Amino acid sequence: MKKTLYIIAGVLAIVALGLYLFVSSGPYPSEAAEEAVRNALMVPVVPVEAGETGFVDNDGIKIWYEHITARDSSLGTALLVMGLSTTGINYSDYFYQPLVDAGYDVIIYDNRDVGKSDWIDDWDEDEPYTLEDMAGDGMAILDHLNIDQAHVVGVSMGGMIAQSMAIQNPERVLSLGSIMTSGWMNDPEIRPVDPKFEMMGIQVGLRYLLRKSEEGYIKFSIIVADQFKGKGDYQHDYSRIANKTLYELRDRRGFNPNSNDHHVAAIEASGSRYEGLKKLTVPTIAIHGTTDPLVWPDHAKKYVPMIPDANMLWIEGMGHDIPEVYAPQIVAGLLKNFKRGIADTIEIN
Repeated sequence: MKKTLYIIAGVLAIVALGLYLFVSSGPYPSEAAEEAVRNALMVPVVPVEAGETGFVDNDGIKIWYEHITARDSSLGTALLVMGLSTTGINYSDYFYQPLVDAGYDVIIYDNRDVGKSDWIDDWDEDEPYTLEDMAGDGMAILDHLNIDQAHVVGVSMGGMIAQSMAIQNPERVLSLGSIMTSGWMNDPEIRPVDPKFEMMGIQVGLRYLLRKSEEGYIKFSIIVADQFKGKGDYQHDYSRIANKTLYELRDRRGFNPNSNDHHVAAIEASGSRYEGLKKLTVPTIAIHGTTDPLVWPDHAKKYVPMIPDANMLWIEGMGHDIPEVYAPQIVAGLLKNFKRGIADTIEIN
């Protein structure tokens, strides 16, 4: 009996050691990040939402939105769609405020399963919702606000949703901004996502999220941001990341642990948009970082030429992120495309 117990204890010790080595081998926050975390926990959280907020019901699913209006007469509306497992408030003010200053109303919203929007408790892995369903959430917001047409901009998975909006409802989309995204994420001709990101998520998640502490969530957010960084000469604003994370935890609903799986399933269930993109007549600009480590630039190289008269803007050194240093280039490209959309509308009328 004692021998059996010793064997069991030995096996458990080996498993525990292996788990410790696995978790500890993942990336850690830098010294600058650690300082930003300490400082953020010592000061009040700065509110991130800046416009009029509300909810809209789409087929029984409640979607949160924020509507930021231009001070003078509006030139139109920009609907900003965020990416996988990420809330709308991750569109930083340095990104959307120049659009507002240029005369455009801006709508930011939380996709289903994140933030203040409904988290889908009865989700069925055999019949998951799709990107097309999520595109319907954005259209429902426009309906609710009596907006007939909008410039639609999406990043990462949000870019896929934006593409779906333009394919399904081209009459509602004045222009399309497709940022660091893909026309078919699981295209077998394009190398898949580097498995190191899944490994990193498990390692860092086990280390920082099991205890559900504010400090742990901030460190997790910072590490993920750094892993998605490109090779350009820039650093992330750790204080901004820390503040947004705390705002999500303290003033919003926190983080849905199931959102990643649900959103990945939506991407897989939707499949390829290549045929739909070939038929687009919406003025389109695609924007991608040359050193994006998550959604390879190969995706943009393949899907963008399919879209009639689409423009391509490469951001040298940018990764799978929109740091402040590159925002002016991106915004300038979007505003130029907005004008194409407006010109087309005037020409049609």
